[in-house]
Amino acid sequence: MKKIFQISLIILTASIMIGSCSKSKEASAPEEEPKKEEPKSNSPIETVKDIKLAVTYTVTTDATLPSTFADTVKRTRELLEMVFSSKDFRDELYKRNFHDSAYTKSTSTCFNRVYGGTVAGRSIAGKAVYDNLLPNGTFSIAVNIRKNGDNTTTLGSASACGSRITTNDYWLRLSEKRLAQRLARHWAHEYTHIRGYRHDSNVPSGYKWGSDVNKDPAYGVGDVVGDVLDKWTAAGIIK
Repeated sequence: MKKIFQISLIILTASIMIGSCSKSKEASAPEEEPKKEEPKSNSPIETVKDIKLAVTYTVTTDATLPSTFADTVKRTRELLEMVFSSKDFRDELYKRNFHDSAYTKSTSTCFNRVYGGTVAGRSIAGKAVYDNLLPNGTFSIAVNIRKNGDNTTTLGSASACGSRITTNDYWLRLSEKRLAQRLARHWAHEYTHIRGYRHDSNVPSGYKWGSDVNKDPAYGVGDVVGDVLDKWTAAGIIK
């Protein structure tokens, strides 16, 4: 009886030791690190590109600007990056169809001659303008701000396939409602010229489209930028 008790005790002790070893091994096993969730953007603006814009500007000695104009330029750059990166801008421009103001006879090479519009060889799809406007993720614009005498009808200008935007100073006032937004629209219009697109008055007669500015790529891009900014303002996304 005593031997049976001793054997049972030995078996029980061995079982306890084996159980302890198993628990010890389980405790020492490395735990899997939980997967980190990607941070979710709180921005309601859906992006399809990551556009980065560099802006430089010069001012003629006779031009007059608000003391806070440098802040306005910074905000304008930010707005253009936001708009050009957005799905709203891309989708709206894709809906448009323009006359080919970068007409075929031009020897300029700053743009790709892609058509796809509703009139073969004479019109260009909004997608082609979008692709020509933003071929890369980064671009820069150089602006010269000047006094334009008594002319208060023209916001500014730029040459097709040129390198610089001219902005007249008469309308750059703090009293101008949402100045940075209007400047963004203006620079987008002029940058479209730099990318090769002209106005009706600067193309051969066979490519003219008359008074319908909706067929003008530069006005079209400026309008889309303005419409997107108005939409975001109304929704409280930007101020």
